[in-house]
Amino acid sequence: MALQRSTAAGAAAFLVLCALSGCVSAPQDDPGSSQTQAPPSGAPPQGGDSPSPPAPDPGPVEGDPDTPIPAPDAPPETPGDLVSAIQRAVLTRETVRYQATASLGGIRRAEASGGYVFHAKDSIDFTADLDMRSRSGDDYAAQAVAVGDRFFLKPPTTDGLPSGAEWVGRSRADFEDPPEPRALYSEAIRAISGIRDWSMIAASSELLPSGRRTVNGVTGRGHRATFSVVDGMNNVSGTGGAWRVLQDLSAQGVRQITFTLWVDDDYLPVAVIVQMKSEDGPAHVDLTFTDWGDTLEFPVPDPGEVWNRS
Repeated sequence: MALQRSTAAGAAAFLVLCALSGCVSAPQDDPGSSQTQAPPSGAPPQGGDSPSPPAPDPGPVEGDPDTPIPAPDAPPETPGDLVSAIQRAVLTRETVRYQATASLGGIRRAEASGGYVFHAKDSIDFTADLDMRSRSGDDYAAQAVAVGDRFFLKPPTTDGLPSGAEWVGRSRADFEDPPEPRALYSEAIRAISGIRDWSMIAASSELLPSGRRTVNGVTGRGHRATFSVVDGMNNVSGTGGAWRVLQDLSAQGVRQITFTLWVDDDYLPVAVIVQMKSEDGPAHVDLTFTDWGDTLEFPVPDPGEVWNRS
């Protein structure tokens, strides 16, 4: 029943949000499938593989819309300088909303929306609502919340879950660096936390101007960087979202990424476009960012609705 990655599918992970675009494919198109097996008859709702850990507190997360953002000493001239300026800006504002779309061969195949909370360079919480289209043309959806060291996934169906459970809970480390393939929608959501990692552009030898783009009334200046997947891996965290996504891409034959990033006058990201060539055609991921510093809702599920697996 498991939805597993096919070695013949071409490029991966979201660049797995692209998963639904075909960058990761599976031998089946069953949106309800997952690697987890149904528990024995009569198993309790919390009867997962691990004891139930303390649940994070649900509720709103406040950003900082007012504190002045430190300006760089000089306009960034190198990819690394731009990454540093962006990092200072996002850690000042702390929160943002995003929208993302993925396409393959010019056909839109997946959409996601949610929010990020930036605690530190390598500490980011997020929410995700994912709408997908399978290769057979069926539409389905999944939802996720990543808070602290916990990750909660609400799959498209409760088939295979214990009675009363609607979510699957996992250790954040286990989900971001899984020991085995996950269901396709899980792979897509996992990669959301990685593909926006602008740190990878430090792998490029130069920045090229890319015009302007306006999102929700905010105009950003464009910077385009092209780099190898392997070099990108050397500029992000050694484990977790971004590194794992790039590792998947390399293993499936993707060699080069073009990353175009628009930032406003404070170096807050306005939009990102990620492009690569896959065996199934050109893949394209477009993310936009709005409402920096606004309060975000983090709908952590009730413990009684969660089947904890790790």
